Amino acid sequence: MKKICAIVVLLIAFFVLPMKAETVKVLSINNSLIDYNDQYAMFNSIAATMGKDATWTKHTNLGKTLAYHFNEDPLVPNAKETVAGTAWTHIILQEQSTLPRTNFSQFRSNVETWVNYIRENCPNPDVVIILPINWPFSNDANYQEDKNTLVANYRSVANEFGLTLCPVAIAYGNYQLDHPAMTAAVLYTDDRHPTHAATYLACCMEYGVIFGENPSTITWKPSVLTETDAATMRTYAQEAYEWIERTERIIEVTPAISITGEKAHVETFDTIGGEDVTEEQIAASLDGKRSFDRTTKLPVGWRVASMGAVRSLCTFVTASETTMFIGGQSLPSNARNGTWNFGMTGSTDRAIGGITSSISGGARSIDVLAHLHNDSGEDFLSLNLSYDIEKYRNGENAAGFVIQLCTSPDGESWSNAGTDFRTIFTKDANTDGAAEVPIVSQKVSGSLNCSFPKDGDFYLAWIISPASGDDCAKSMAFGLDNVSITPAKSAGIERTSGLNSRKKMLRDGQLLIINGKEMFNVLGTRVR
Repeated sequence: MKKICAIVVLLIAFFVLPMKAETVKVLSINNSLIDYNDQYAMFNSIAATMGKDATWTKHTNLGKTLAYHFNEDPLVPNAKETVAGTAWTHIILQEQSTLPRTNFSQFRSNVETWVNYIRENCPNPDVVIILPINWPFSNDANYQEDKNTLVANYRSVANEFGLTLCPVAIAYGNYQLDHPAMTAAVLYTDDRHPTHAATYLACCMEYGVIFGENPSTITWKPSVLTETDAATMRTYAQEAYEWIERTERIIEVTPAISITGEKAHVETFDTIGGEDVTEEQIAASLDGKRSFDRTTKLPVGWRVASMGAVRSLCTFVTASETTMFIGGQSLPSNARNGTWNFGMTGSTDRAIGGITSSISGGARSIDVLAHLHNDSGEDFLSLNLSYDIEKYRNGENAAGFVIQLCTSPDGESWSNAGTDFRTIFTKDANTDGAAEVPIVSQKVSGSLNCSFPKDGDFYLAWIISPASGDDCAKSMAFGLDNVSITPAKSAGIERTSGLNSRKKMLRDGQLLIINGKEMFNVLGTRVR
């Protein structure tokens, strides 16, 4: 009987008593961006308050790169010796401030060197390597543009080597969009180093990444912060943490345009088919609106979308492979809004685009998107791009219309391609179509710097929308045609997601992100 009781007690202890928490040992190889305000000590206080068995140890050399850390004097305590001396569960590699944005190849090489060493020499073969994404300087005139470059470059390296990102720059960028006049004072002690609030923000994010817990659950705060300020920082940490959750999910693989070498890929859309209707059918079509409700399948790698928000972009996977209507000749002022296969009746010369409207539930923007895949076996560092913007109906909309090209490494997070790829049309005297179309055809061409690695993907998207304001009525009708894409191995151009060497863009026209929770339009305004 005593034996049975002993077994019961053991079973109760096993199933009821709490198991010993996993011991977490964090090492950071860092410079002043982590050293300021003792981020490691803040993390240890957060972890202890949250009941975690966790310790963060730092190895610091102020102002130094990861390469400097790797080559420290072997006769004194050094980073490599520290890595090899303990079974760390997590190692944080924090690069110098600007290198990840200004010199992608050196940044990538530094990370690769450390990753190889850690995986060969750390006593824990399952150690998690974390890259905290650096942030732009507070006085950066192109703040959002440079933040996008940092995110793209860190993401590229993390994907290549199987590393974990801590997207501190995402949190900084969101705060800057919401509080442009306060960002420097709240997050920066000078042009680059964090305040106590910003260090707490980064700590909360590191906690979330390491323990897989939402930073909003954290209860500890440093005494120098008010409860309100601490809660604000946790909110921005939570948003950035959710960005990780979104970007780490399995993304649907979509058919793509195969880029096979340094030769042009040309898409005229002439294979999608034109109208084959009689004059009687034209007269009776959809209440005389000359809008033929016939879907058209687009070429492989192309998609379109009718958006309910002005100057906005969808993700590539949520866009449609078919247009809604077909037509183009003599379009009336009440032609259907949505996505179109434009062209002359009976002609195979086609263009894809659409028409916006201010009616309830109507299209506020038209998106035309392309997915490229690099099958060439080599990296490309720029694209020579040309295309025609064709007008199929005039429009009296007072704001005029803009067709803006955007780019993305994943078809989800979009960056404005700048004024070289922005086409503006001023208002017309009427909202009439024409018997001969297109009414106007405008050629756009230029070189687009980008990170387009072998076996990698790159996305293009054109937004057709009013140039300003929310009035989408009396709109022009536009189509995209004769797209030519020529990749190039441009020596000396860094792989920086195509943003680094572009001409200066409008400060508020940088970031476009669409996801299930929020989006940014081309004016940089957050839409909940």
